[in-house]
Amino acid sequence: MIQIKIPHDLRVDCATQLLSDDAMTWWETVQLRRAIETLSWDDFKIKFENQYYSKYHRKMKEQEFLALRQEGMQVFEYER
Repeated sequence: MIQIKIPHDLRVDCATQLLSDDAMTWWETVQLRRAIETLSWDDFKIKFENQYYSKYHRKMKEQEFLALRQEGMQVFEYER
């Protein structure tokens, strides 16, 4: 959402338009529990990640990312 410069207040609407199947059912449940107007982008991301990415998988992906190498350097060694 940042890469295509979608305004913060429209990100939840844009992201939920892309959901399908189980994710859409999950979103409909979230809508029933909470007013959409009050759900910020940050809150949406937290709820979505908690629903679809376990802490174990997030940690594994983080480790995988940090282990990436390019020209003999690890990701965390790069500076812009």
